[in-house]
Amino acid sequence: MAYVERKLLRLLPRFSIYVMGQYVTDIVKEFTFFKPSYVFERIGWRVDGEIFSHDYRVFSGNMYVASVHKHWMTWGDSFEIDIADGQDVIMVLAAVIAIDCVMDANSSNNS
Repeated sequence: MAYVERKLLRLLPRFSIYVMGQYVTDIVKEFTFFKPSYVFERIGWRVDGEIFSHDYRVFSGNMYVASVHKHWMTWGDSFEIDIADGQDVIMVLAAVIAIDCVMDANSSNNS
């Protein structure tokens, strides 16, 4: 249903998301000093919260889209995702996968 493609050879991580074979958006990690920031081009979503601890919210303008909380002390990665009524579930799940991929790559590079 969704395809997440990492764009290689970039200074900052960038992912393209396709839903049902159609290009929807690029997720771009912006350069910041204090905490990671992600922008969803074309659809105007932004991520707010503690991304390093996998506890964040996604907004479209001022409208709540979803919240994500990672459960620790589990076998493998386990997330609790609350998606607002009327939001694109597939798009939210693809976004969470892309952000988690960036965070895993960062932790691998730091160890």
